Amino acid sequence: METAFVLIDVESGKVPEVINELNKLPQLTEVYSIASEHDILAKLRFADIKSLGELIPKKIQKIDGIKHTVTLLTFETHKYVDFDLAAGHKLEEK
Repeated sequence: METAFVLIDVESGKVPEVINELNKLPQLTEVYSIASEHDILAKLRFADIKSLGELIPKKIQKIDGIKHTVTLLTFETHKYVDFDLAAGHKLEEK
């Protein structure tokens, strides 16, 4: 599996609706509203570049309220830590 991040610009007042639609896509593993020049940050997991090429323009960019996206492809994960925030401790480091 490959990983990418997408920065998403949304029409004014539409962030909750867009997040609702993004949450329906199984390839998105994390979705955040952010304080930035962009409105949303989404983490994607995908099999290959062809599937990413279909996901972004055919599903994500078709969501009503999305104005623009910027896709960031990752080369390699250098650190990943899974936290159990409720318990306040580290679960797993990969």
